[in-house]
Amino acid sequence: MPKDFSAADRERLTAAFRTLIGTQLMPAYQRLRAYIADEYLPKTRDTFGMGALPNGAAWYAHKVHDNTTRSLTPAQVHQIGLDEVARIQDGMRAVAKDLATQADEVAARAQGLLRVDEGARRHVLQVARRVAGRLPEVPQRRAIRCCRSISTCGPRATTKCAWSSRSAKRRRRRAQYQGPSLDGKRAGVFYVNAYDLKARPRWALASLSLHEAAPGHHFQISLQRELGDLPMFRRFSRDTAYIEGWGLYAEYLGYEMGIYKDPVARFGALDAELWRAIRLVTDTGIHYKGWTRQQTLDYMYGELAGGA
Repeated sequence: MPKDFSAADRERLTAAFRTLIGTQLMPAYQRLRAYIADEYLPKTRDTFGMGALPNGAAWYAHKVHDNTTRSLTPAQVHQIGLDEVARIQDGMRAVAKDLATQADEVAARAQGLLRVDEGARRHVLQVARRVAGRLPEVPQRRAIRCCRSISTCGPRATTKCAWSSRSAKRRRRRAQYQGPSLDGKRAGVFYVNAYDLKARPRWALASLSLHEAAPGHHFQISLQRELGDLPMFRRFSRDTAYIEGWGLYAEYLGYEMGIYKDPVARFGALDAELWRAIRLVTDTGIHYKGWTRQQTLDYMYGELAGGA
């Protein structure tokens, strides 16, 4: 509580919160748990994936088209994923050979974890400055040329509390981007996850910054919202293929801009790519090929180890 709260106010508020939690919040959670355990779970299916549902195969094929905006079958997506995993792992092994000649130095840098919030912010700022300096050199990039005047995207290291209170899925996210306000008065913000910093190596931040900030989602969202001749629903649409396709393309530009000259950063970029490719395989594996949860985990752990 704020330091200027009196002892009486502290005691009163503490008692009120304890009463609220004990008489309303916890009983509600207990009723929810009882419903899930006694009524909901006994009636759920034993199967895993959309393919086992009525018309599940057709439903999943539609979802593939809806998310990719292309006429790809689940089988084709699965094969694309397998091919991409193999290509990326070959690239990682090639980088590993380069690193073997400077093993001690690289090992020290690769283990350079972000141990303080400000360290994460400082490193992202360094990447952002390098990107800003190289953008004019990238030829024939209409989106990048248009975006030179866009308001800056400020990286921030969020507090541990802000991430630790989120769901397990969101706690694992390395970062997130919040777009600028529609009137342009508030700039976009690139949030760096400060929760469990030991699990967030520096070598992953270059590709992450390109994806989330400039020339990634910051440019994509800012440009989209500036298109005043479009209806509002299109200026705020969330088309996965467009949004994440832009982010991945922005990562590729890191090679053209020389951001990945350091082999450790190059390995980090390939590591980020590998996660995407593995998801193509596992998503289609679960919903199209009927993989079990354990099959999915075995594949993921095996392929992630294969790239190291």
